[in-house]
Amino acid sequence: MKAPREAADCRLAELLLCLPAGWPVGNALQGSPAHAWPLIELIELARLPHAAGRWMWHGHSAADLLPIPFHPSTELCAWLVVCPIRLPPELHVLDLASGERIWFFAALPLYCEELELKLDVGLDALVDRLRASRVTERLDPRRPNVALEPSIRRLQ
Repeated sequence: MKAPREAADCRLAELLLCLPAGWPVGNALQGSPAHAWPLIELIELARLPHAAGRWMWHGHSAADLLPIPFHPSTELCAWLVVCPIRLPPELHVLDLASGERIWFFAALPLYCEELELKLDVGLDALVDRLRASRVTERLDPRRPNVALEPSIRRLQ
């Protein structure tokens, strides 16, 4: 990626998303859009920095101008890039023999309202709510929308 000058050692990154146990992978995805959408959308997200000539880092979000659900089986429609939640911090970066570093980030699928919360109230408010609801990089296409929980709405 084209990293800012002050973050020159942060140009290499990988995105990760954990699929639930039993989620079809490999050849089983052929002809199964209901199971292929997370990988298709993750690939699109990974291409974004190259297509846009921009940098992607912790806290960045991505969505279409008019976000629509990734697939009819879910209302998730946007992404949040954050440090991996389920991995210990020492696994968030890989130092290569060449001196370069590869950073690892979790891609968390979001609901439209969660993206709006991040944009309106800030990243910390959204991350606090995601943590309180135990949302991780493990995909759950039907997880609760943390922006719609009554206790969260009162905090806004």
